[in-house]
Amino acid sequence: MAASLNELLRPTRFDADPNSPKAAKQLKHWLKVFTDFLESCERLATAQEVAAPDKLRALTAYVSADVYDIIEDCTTYDTAIAKLNGAHIKTPNPIFARHVLATRKQKQAEPLQTFMQELLILRKDVTAEEYRNLCVTR
Repeated sequence: MAASLNELLRPTRFDADPNSPKAAKQLKHWLKVFTDFLESCERLATAQEVAAPDKLRALTAYVSADVYDIIEDCTTYDTAIAKLNGAHIKTPNPIFARHVLATRKQKQAEPLQTFMQELLILRKDVTAEEYRNLCVTR
């Protein structure tokens, strides 16, 4: 028997350590998958004329016990998401971000495409104004 679209798009349980260097990346991806899953559940509920799922209860079901500790006192879905974002997404230091972008050099065996992709990722932490100032000082 073929799996329904809902089962195929179901997110995995979120279990990222907030202190991990990849925590922000993992949360952003998981949150996108989870949000898409909730939207598909809501569309399905509307089509079948049944009540939409409670977002906070669904969120609680798809996080690990360690992550649940962060959001256990939240009474709304939006406050729980805000707490997850606050715990997992750290604001980058703008001075360090400029330094990393300015000093990033292509490694000897690194393909140009990989190097350019890395620069595009690094520039996300530097605002346009900071980057313009960096270019002017050189």
